[in-house]
Amino acid sequence: PCLCINCCGGVFMRRIRRLNIRTLPRGAFKALCAFTLAFCTVLIFDARLRPAVRNIAMTRAKSLAVRTVGSSIEKFISENPEDCTALVSVSGSGGKVNSMSLNAASVNLFKSRLVRAVDEALEENARFTVKIPLGSVTGSEVFAGAGPEIPVTVRMTGGASAQITDEFTSAGINQTRYRVMLKVECSVYVFLGGDEDEAEFSDEYCIAENIVIGSVPQTAVTIDIPQRQ
Repeated sequence: PCLCINCCGGVFMRRIRRLNIRTLPRGAFKALCAFTLAFCTVLIFDARLRPAVRNIAMTRAKSLAVRTVGSSIEKFISENPEDCTALVSVSGSGGKVNSMSLNAASVNLFKSRLVRAVDEALEENARFTVKIPLGSVTGSEVFAGAGPEIPVTVRMTGGASAQITDEFTSAGINQTRYRVMLKVECSVYVFLGGDEDEAEFSDEYCIAENIVIGSVPQTAVTIDIPQRQ
């Protein structure tokens, strides 16, 4: 093939030689073969390594997120006991409790501060390293878990949402248990190269509990009702 270039009315011809492997120097040909072999090896190695890394990364990310969320909630509650107390509004007189309910304003403030603390804790663990044994890449059950470990860096991000509810349950004769429950739902996204995976989990925590004791009657009457034959 020829390339024609017009410049000031003149025509210049320049021939383009085709690349011929036979014309390459012996050293360059060997280097090209070595590069091709290494590139194919990396692709095969990556194809075998990626599923193992993805499974281990998701398991590690979910376990890490559960521990991070749990520890951040425990830390927040222990450092802010007055916020838990402010969640419940109690009304009564003469030492007697007439009603107990959630304080909406305190609940909203508690949830926003708690979610912010959980998100910050997840952000601190955004990057972690997964170590894959070299034998797991071969796909053989004999060499699974054997060989040196290959460190792989994984990125993780996530977010949490919180719900606060209350409930009344029986705790004995004229006794009622009042509990405030916190439910946290978390979504974790794991990024590995060009792949992305997601894991979701939720957990419940009791953040407040009270026993309401009612008045016990002085006299108890038992009435036997005869059964019809």
